Amino acid sequence: MPRQTGKSRFIILLLLLAFLGVSTGRAYQCIFWDIPIRSLLWNEDWMTSIVSSFLGLSWEEYLKHPKADDTIQSAVTLLGYSLLITAGIALVRFRMILTTMALHCSFLILLFIAFLYHLEKFQTAGQFFEYTLQFTTPLLLWYYLKKGVSHSWVLLLKICVALTFTSHGLYALGFYPVPANFVAMTINVLPLSQDMAVSFLWLIGIVDIIFSFGLFIKGRVFKLSVWYCIIWGGLTTSARVLANVDLGMFGSTMHQWWFESMYRLPHFLIPLLLYLVCKELQPANLTVKE
Repeated sequence: MPRQTGKSRFIILLLLLAFLGVSTGRAYQCIFWDIPIRSLLWNEDWMTSIVSSFLGLSWEEYLKHPKADDTIQSAVTLLGYSLLITAGIALVRFRMILTTMALHCSFLILLFIAFLYHLEKFQTAGQFFEYTLQFTTPLLLWYYLKKGVSHSWVLLLKICVALTFTSHGLYALGFYPVPANFVAMTINVLPLSQDMAVSFLWLIGIVDIIFSFGLFIKGRVFKLSVWYCIIWGGLTTSARVLANVDLGMFGSTMHQWWFESMYRLPHFLIPLLLYLVCKELQPANLTVKE
């Protein structure tokens, strides 16, 4: 574990905030709402042989089983509480081996959730990699706790940010069908018509991809790119609440949307961390491990 200094404590703080955001946000979603687990469990091509071998049921019996939905929902709720437990263990950090196990468990659960959305959206690569910053945050925290700042860790930060923003850009650009909620949030936050919102998103998609590549170029290009990721990541994170929470029905609408902003906290906290770390590396006043 790196020697504790003011800078290293701040790095850990940002990583912990990002990790807590994605863990508590997804946990709340699992406990009170749902995740697209049925896109896996009701996939006949994948599950028929498993259902037949382990449950002894035909596919029709499996789909119509009276306890199927309750069992699925219980499993989803269990995933949510598992995320809360692993987050608590990682926060306490009283033994590195337990912290390591907790962070890797969180990574696997978040990776599984990303995979479920990948299945739900017709197995498009962009849908999976859009969640890169979410499911890698536990690993980024673990890597830092184990080795501190290193060139490989900084490169991993850049790759995770670039994959997330490039994938987001492909949707905004229309390479994949533009999600209706992208357009709706844009209209709700900005005074734009539907056609103008689509054009605005197209422009944002181009910029997302350009600045994703810019993260790997030194100097002013990197600085401009990472600041774009910080600002746009923060705006898209807060937009879930700003565009959808109704002050007249604050409790119910907040219940529906706050967790979507929480699990997107890594989308701007990790770019912010990347900027701060690289800023310290340039004057060579931060020890870097190979």
